[in-house]
Amino acid sequence: MAAFFLYQIKFSVCLAVIYSFYYLALRNLTFYTWNRWFLLSGTAFCFLFPLINIGPLLENQEVYNLRIIKEIPNLSNLYTPVFYTDKAAEPAYPILQFTAILFGLGLLVQGVKLFVQFVSFFRLRRSATRLQDGAVKIYQVDKNIAPFSFGNSIFLNKNLLGPPELKEIIRHELVHIQQKHTLDVLWLEFLTLVNWYNPFAWLLKRAVRQNLEFMVDREILSAPQSDKKYYQYLLLKIIGMPDFTIANQFNISSLKTRINMMNRMPSKQRELGRFLFLLPMMALLLWACQDNAEATFKNLPKAKTKGATVEEISIPEAPPPPPAPPVPLPEASITKTEVSQDQSFTVDAFFKRNPAIKNFSPVLKDNAIVSAVVELKSGKKENYNFKNEAELAQFQQRYGYFPIQNPPPPPPPVISIAQLPEGQKLFLKRHPQVENLNWKKGGNLLLYLKSGQTEEYNLKTAEGRAKAERKYGKLPPIPAFAKSIDITK
Repeated sequence: MAAFFLYQIKFSVCLAVIYSFYYLALRNLTFYTWNRWFLLSGTAFCFLFPLINIGPLLENQEVYNLRIIKEIPNLSNLYTPVFYTDKAAEPAYPILQFTAILFGLGLLVQGVKLFVQFVSFFRLRRSATRLQDGAVKIYQVDKNIAPFSFGNSIFLNKNLLGPPELKEIIRHELVHIQQKHTLDVLWLEFLTLVNWYNPFAWLLKRAVRQNLEFMVDREILSAPQSDKKYYQYLLLKIIGMPDFTIANQFNISSLKTRINMMNRMPSKQRELGRFLFLLPMMALLLWACQDNAEATFKNLPKAKTKGATVEEISIPEAPPPPPAPPVPLPEASITKTEVSQDQSFTVDAFFKRNPAIKNFSPVLKDNAIVSAVVELKSGKKENYNFKNEAELAQFQQRYGYFPIQNPPPPPPPVISIAQLPEGQKLFLKRHPQVENLNWKKGGNLLLYLKSGQTEEYNLKTAEGRAKAERKYGKLPPIPAFAKSIDITK
């Protein structure tokens, strides 16, 4: 469900960009056919932009490091799910559930409204009288309604208009039919159905219908012997009649806007260059829609609650730090000023990452932190139960890693090669992969490899000695001091 709403956000933003580009750059141009295909293809691509992944095509290129690319906002960051860790089995995403109900109700209302319009249209056609049959059908409607066309049919009331007016209106509606404008109308009805909450979807619907009327007006007035003034007066007469919302109405646009566009000089051909800006705009939309929220909504772990399962955000585990000094005693309070020189690598780094923390009070059990109290400089205190995976993940997400175990004992010191007997020196020469060697009390052999690894062999047992000899051959003799002195202490 979270991925669906993220898709809706991206889809809505794409529609907003498409309409903004049309309104600012194309609305006043007389390239009506170009505008038509831009509005149709642009709204169609808005469904696809959030689904197209161009990351694999660019992952080996240096384009990711460009400053302008880093400045492009990623739409995945506009939405972050809310999660709960309380034991009282709260809903995982209450805001999502409420939004889903609201979206479903709006979709239902808009769908019922569209269904009623279709039912009204079919009832109107069933009650109308057919005046002309053939490829284009003309129906007489005995109602006070503005002329309109839908599909290949024209609906009008001839009793309200004279013969010259009827002829002009039929010419007008025939252009709608020939250019299949009903498909545009139905597409925008579907768009406002699935994106009913987005005002830009409704603005696009109005822009498409208005542009269709501009196309028809231009077609009518470009015909020989067309009377522009008479045509405009006819618009004024029809403008007050009730219309049928799902169809192409004769007076769909405001009269003032249509007359302004009729009298506008044709746009110059160089103005077509504005459409070239579509390429960078589409590229930016594709980039902005790249889903870096995959880590947010994918692999959501399950947190156990009383009788319910709650999905939570997956938080990657921080890498373990180097060996840390012993943690304080239970209920001890650590402050910035109390961090010793030996603790600077871990505890001090923790406070440097979190300057808002004043005190950190852990509670230990079996040499591990089981809970902690974080006191902020603002006076707020936060309690975390580290036995609860969700609370531990929440702590790590906010403040990062804090050492929860005592460090392992330090490795034994390495004896310099100059201090070794001659037999041990010869052993090192035979095995250049061994950097140095050492002995534990009782005769355990320690080999420090140049790769950084350490190997230990218990030469008191036959199995340990045989294992060492299989790999290194003859072993150096055990020094006398190694038999009685523990040099690791």
